[in-house]
Amino acid sequence: MDDQVFRQITRVRDYFSDTKNYHQLLQHASTEASLYRWFSSQSRSMPRGNLAEDLVNDLIQQVLEEDPRSPTRRKIPDHVEVGLALRQHLRSKFSALSRSKENRTLQRETDLANAQDEDGSRESPLEYTVPLWGQPDEDDDEQKTAAMSRIDRFLSFIAGDHLLCAMINLARDENLYKPDELIARRLDVTVKDIYITKKRLKSARQRFAKSEQNQK
Repeated sequence: MDDQVFRQITRVRDYFSDTKNYHQLLQHASTEASLYRWFSSQSRSMPRGNLAEDLVNDLIQQVLEEDPRSPTRRKIPDHVEVGLALRQHLRSKFSALSRSKENRTLQRETDLANAQDEDGSRESPLEYTVPLWGQPDEDDDEQKTAAMSRIDRFLSFIAGDHLLCAMINLARDENLYKPDELIARRLDVTVKDIYITKKRLKSARQRFAKSEQNQK
């Protein structure tokens, strides 16, 4: 067995030898799942009937994969703590599932059918399943750098809007896009403040996009 693969498998097995780590990972996965908007043909649940527990168990199999060439194998660098790496991989899996064709297609159908603004006009709500700075490939350092540069430029662009900046930082640093009630508690404002700020975000994104185009 490849040395790096052997070290990773040994570390993962040692980590889960304490059963509380598995239960904590399940709890983290449930919390992470609640931050996304899920739509299925049956209800507002994850596509293909997935549960948070399913993604956790699938991830464990991927980090315990013995074949270094397996396309499903997930790596844990030697210098990264196992628990942190697992949480990061889970975030990636949830993000990918939220961006899946099934979830996004059904989401659009539901949004177009049901979404209304307070003034009664129809308008698709902001989509928070995909960060405004894009969703770079987790293994592509160049894409990651470009994505982080874009969000830094956007934060500079909206620097005068302190609440919007705080909301964007929370989304970037903790992947916290919803629910509005939780965001409001974290930022010590009202839910209405968050609702209004999200409407400003839509306008800010449009202005930022135009500004980026004009600079090319």
